[in-house]
Amino acid sequence: MQLLFRAGPPLLRVRFVGLVALACACGSVWASLALFHNYGLAPIDGGVLRPLSERLLVSGFVALLGLAFAIGMAVYGRCYVALLEYDAQTDTLRFTLAGLLWPSRMEVERAQLRAGGQHGGAYGGPIRGYAAWHALYREGRRLPFILDDSGELFDRQALEALWRV
Repeated sequence: MQLLFRAGPPLLRVRFVGLVALACACGSVWASLALFHNYGLAPIDGGVLRPLSERLLVSGFVALLGLAFAIGMAVYGRCYVALLEYDAQTDTLRFTLAGLLWPSRMEVERAQLRAGGQHGGAYGGPIRGYAAWHALYREGRRLPFILDDSGELFDRQALEALWRV
């Protein structure tokens, strides 16, 4: 196996945000349970427990906020490439994906890949930044593999050959 790419330090940020997402999901589920049992009992709310449908709606919305963040990070972790290796004998690429809690591996034949191009990643607003990335698509897979531009390249020519796939 020939090492082509390693995400390096940006992978730590992705894993950290994944852990934050899990903590937010746990916190939102806990808060939604508290809301379900106590919504309306505070003196400022009237001191009377709200109807079941209203408590379900409010607590479900709060739980959904945190769970959506965690699900989004789980999907992103299944796309973010932590390590990319190439096996010339079998013409396959081994993707090690960041995952949410632990990495996963996937082997893909080179013929199944197509380049998705480079995405500039510049964003503005009150906080400006640059987070460029390359996309690689696999046949039958809707979401791309994401190769962060701030990662470490070990064989630029081999990676550029992938972009021409």
